[in-house]
Amino acid sequence: MKNSFLLFTVLFLGGCATSPEPDLIPFVKITAGQLDYACPPIAVPCGTTIEKKFQATISEFEIAQHETTVAMFRKFIAETGYVTLAERASEGQKACRPYDGVWVNSKSWQNPGFLQTDYEPVVCLALVDIQAYIEWLNNKGAGKYRLPTADEWRYASLLANPKIYSEESDVNVDNPKHTRPVSSQQSDVSGLNGMQSNVSEFTSSCADDSCDEVFALGASFFHDNPYICEDYSLPANKRLPFIGFRLVKIK
Repeated sequence: MKNSFLLFTVLFLGGCATSPEPDLIPFVKITAGQLDYACPPIAVPCGTTIEKKFQATISEFEIAQHETTVAMFRKFIAETGYVTLAERASEGQKACRPYDGVWVNSKSWQNPGFLQTDYEPVVCLALVDIQAYIEWLNNKGAGKYRLPTADEWRYASLLANPKIYSEESDVNVDNPKHTRPVSSQQSDVSGLNGMQSNVSEFTSSCADDSCDEVFALGASFFHDNPYICEDYSLPANKRLPFIGFRLVKIK
């Protein structure tokens, strides 16, 4: 099977990979090009197969080297007093659901079911929490940000580690069943950290016409399938301990 996409160049911007300051996150510049990727056939009932294809024209964009961290999100909480959807969940509603033999519904970004340092990806957030964080950032004046689209995320991920998508890949995803610091794994090709490990990531792309569901992409410590051909289609108010997010900088 022929899988192809236009290889492109990247440019590092300065900064420290573990900085808690949102405006100091290193961003990687992704040049414009064509996303063109055909997934391996997937078997479906009745002896047939389906094949996903991703084709899109991608404009130049800058994507964060790593996911937004606990420290970055904590600064937002400290300045605004914001309470996340998981923390607002009333009795009988799902908060954040870590898995420890059984699903547990009482966790939040401050206690996702495992210990975290300040420099690990913040998790247990719903899309509304992420949007509130982005609005706060954009009002600070240091820069303007948004979530990547699903096509932008796939495009950047293919550059970050193209070998991981080949059928002959010998890339192993090391999943310790909890998050790791954002700087603990870096691609030799693009400089993007953790596009296919650590946590899956929210995108801004809707999974249905009403946009009640959105796509989250990438492997995580809980879900180790490294292929962009599989994604999570999840309700926008869903919060899970293995899904975080990274930002795109708006020009």
